[in-house]
Amino acid sequence: MTKVFSVFYVIVSICILYLLYVLYSEFLTTNINFYKYFFIGFIALFILVRFINHSRYKFLDTYFHEKSHIVFAYLTFATPQTLMVSPSNPQDGANGYVQYSFEKSRIMGIVRSYLVSLAPYFFSPLAFVYFCIYWVVVPTDGFIMEGITTSQTTINIILLLCGFFYAYNLRTSFAQAKPYQTDFSDVGYKDGVIFVVFMQLLFLLFYSLILFSNHDSFSFLYEYVLDTFSNIDIENMLFDIKIFIFQKFGVWLNI
Repeated sequence: MTKVFSVFYVIVSICILYLLYVLYSEFLTTNINFYKYFFIGFIALFILVRFINHSRYKFLDTYFHEKSHIVFAYLTFATPQTLMVSPSNPQDGANGYVQYSFEKSRIMGIVRSYLVSLAPYFFSPLAFVYFCIYWVVVPTDGFIMEGITTSQTTINIILLLCGFFYAYNLRTSFAQAKPYQTDFSDVGYKDGVIFVVFMQLLFLLFYSLILFSNHDSFSFLYEYVLDTFSNIDIENMLFDIKIFIFQKFGVWLNI
C-alpha cells in the first residue's frame, strides 16, 4: 500500500467516524432503552473473559480466525482447500492455518493480501450472522419482511447476542493484531493496521445502520449525505486534497 492509499484510508476513516457520530446522536440518545440489551451483551463479553482461563477458549479464537480467512477467500474467488486448527499446549492454546488455491493475478493478489490475510482483524462471522438475523426479524417499515411481528423478548435476545459477538470481534481482533503475526507479512504491519482500522470502522457503520434500521437509518443517512454534499464545493475540496497530497508526497492526482 502506497502512502497515497494510507492517506485515503485515514481520510475516509475520519468521514466514517463523523457519520457514526451523526447516527448515534440521532438514534441512540432518544431510543437508549430499546438498545440497552446490545450494550449489556457487549459488556458481558468483557466480564466473561475475566473469569475464563484463556487457554480454554483459545481454540475457538483460532477456529473463527481461520474461518474469517475462508469467507474472504471465497469472496475474492479463491478456493479454500485446507482448514487446520489443533490444540498445541496449555501455553500457546491452539495453532491453525488455511490453504487455498487461486488463479494468478497481480490485482487480485494485492486484494487478497489485504482482504484474505487481514480478514480476522476486522470481520467476525458470528457478529455478521447475528446482525443479519436482527436485520430480518426487527420490525421495519417496508424492508425485507414487511409487516413481520417479533416479540420484544426475541429482539432483546438477538440484540444481546449482537453486542456480545461484536465485543468478541473487537477483543480477538486487537488481541491478535501483533507485529509477529504472519498475516501482516505481505503488507507490512503499519499499513496493515491502517487498513484494519479502516475496515473495522466500515463494518461498524454497516452494523450501526442495521442496528437502527427499524428507525429508517439507511434513508436517513442517504438523505443526510446528499444534503451535506449539496452544500459543499466539491471542485475546490478535491483541489485542496490534491494540493495536500502533492505537498506531502510529491504525487499529483489527475482526478
